[in-house]
Amino acid sequence: MRSSTEETAADNYDTGDRKAVADREKLAKVREEKRINGLKLTMATSDGRRWMWAFLSNCGLFSVEFNGNSKDYYNLGRRGAGMPVMAEIQKHCMDEYILMARENANV
Repeated sequence: MRSSTEETAADNYDTGDRKAVADREKLAKVREEKRINGLKLTMATSDGRRWMWAFLSNCGLFSVEFNGNSKDYYNLGRRGAGMPVMAEIQKHCMDEYILMARENANV
């Protein structure tokens, strides 16, 4: 959900206006920082890591399955949903990823 400030900025955006472009870039940077911070907060707690492990497991990232039929496409779609999340975790939360893997080694 966008705030009223974001809606106003989106409605009045002029790509020829340097200030408007700079403001849009600043807003995008803040949003990206918040998104990464949300991931870091999730990975910082035991419950968050447990949730993330379950999500990545449900995406099929920790197993390889080949059926030789159309279910393979379904499984590839699940993996496709999880791979970008895994990449973000490895980029921004590698220590927590290792901890998460250790916590779930016997699960």
